[in-house]
Amino acid sequence: MKLGVQIQVTPPFLKTCQWSANFSPSLTPRQCGYVAPRFNNRAVAAMLDGHVENFSLRQMQDMRHWYNTADRADFVLQP
Repeated sequence: MKLGVQIQVTPPFLKTCQWSANFSPSLTPRQCGYVAPRFNNRAVAAMLDGHVENFSLRQMQDMRHWYNTADRADFVLQP
């Protein structure tokens, strides 16, 4: 059975900042990396080892959660 559901989450930084600094329901999903902090202004994240954590949007924007060699929250990938 094919459900036709596509889930996409984008990192906050690539070569430049990709996300809006603050969440607002009026923003498009793309402007917040398809992350919606709808649980008491926090977002739930599932980790590959099976555990879950909840993060504020600021914590979700910390690149150390996205890239193993990131050494600071605003780390950007170098071309």
